[in-house]
Amino acid sequence: MCNACYGSFQMNNNPALLQPSEDEDCRYMQFRSAVISLVIPPPVPMLNVRQRMYYGDANIFDGRDVFRIMAENRYYFYNITGETPETLVGLANIEHWPNSPNSKLSDVNKVLLCLIWIRCYPTFAALSAIFNVSTSATQVLIRNIIPVLYDCLKHYISWPSVAEWNSKRGYWDKI
Repeated sequence: MCNACYGSFQMNNNPALLQPSEDEDCRYMQFRSAVISLVIPPPVPMLNVRQRMYYGDANIFDGRDVFRIMAENRYYFYNITGETPETLVGLANIEHWPNSPNSKLSDVNKVLLCLIWIRCYPTFAALSAIFNVSTSATQVLIRNIIPVLYDCLKHYISWPSVAEWNSKRGYWDKI
């Protein structure tokens, strides 16, 4: 928009389209803006970014079988989870794991997601990108699976006494 159109728009509070300047480029830009605003309405301001980007696409998060991909490399799997693929499958078969509203993950992948979060503590956004689920579904899954995981494994968890904890503290002369 040229300066003449911008100034007339501010002074009169009328759209510049009603008071075109003599400059032909300016009139063309005004006409183009008016046509675009009629043909393509602006996005609804109440929608979040994901809903604006994927407008009309209901299933953008289909879930990904990360367990199958990671189980092919046992060493990598152990470094990430602290478990072997077999023990993770056994753990996933013990309980019926809670579901989140839009999650399409299998029980094994739900437990894997939770163990990766416990062991490595990535952000929810990173986990949602890895497993192809929404960030909110990732948060709900972790919040719901931690208590069930604790109930399954509580007889393996032991906290050290205060004396044991103090004896395990390291003393360094130099940093």
